Amino acid sequence: MAHVDVPEGMPGIRGLMMAYPQFAVHMNGIANALLRGDEVLTAAERETIAVVASRTNECIYCSRTHAAVARCHWGDEAGAGGIMDQILEDYRQAPLTPMLMALCDIAAAATRLDRAATAAAIDHARSLGANDMVIHDTVLIASSFCMFNRYVDGMETDIPTDPEVYARIGRQRSVEGYATPPILTP
Repeated sequence: MAHVDVPEGMPGIRGLMMAYPQFAVHMNGIANALLRGDEVLTAAERETIAVVASRTNECIYCSRTHAAVARCHWGDEAGAGGIMDQILEDYRQAPLTPMLMALCDIAAAATRLDRAATAAAIDHARSLGANDMVIHDTVLIASSFCMFNRYVDGMETDIPTDPEVYARIGRQRSVEGYATPPILTP
């Protein structure tokens, strides 16, 4: 049960956003800008970076939610042994491109606030062709998810156990982005 009143049946950040809409509009705007932009990274890559940051933070709700969105973008909705299952288990063992692996390394290091590892990961990504915008967006996604993850876990929001809940959220967010009301209703 959350530490604050949230609408019954609204898990994770969705319940908090419904209870505190004055913050939701801004947080959803950040999420939409970070995860839906396509200038230098695809939505699938951006969601994957968010999953790695959330997994590094051990935020179950955000890891599962953004893995579901990423599955839709990667075309792996079933998730039966797919790339997102591997990323949730250990992204270092997943069959990622060298560039995406380097970006996930940046996200994990930035999430842990390991400056030396972050610098080394950035240098490696640059050697693979990452430009300033790619590096900027990767670090900003990871750092934003530190805030989102701590908000969800710090408030001890409900974490659904039914995989279909995450699949429904994933389908909605992969199509609509983060600026629309949640598909789940209280």
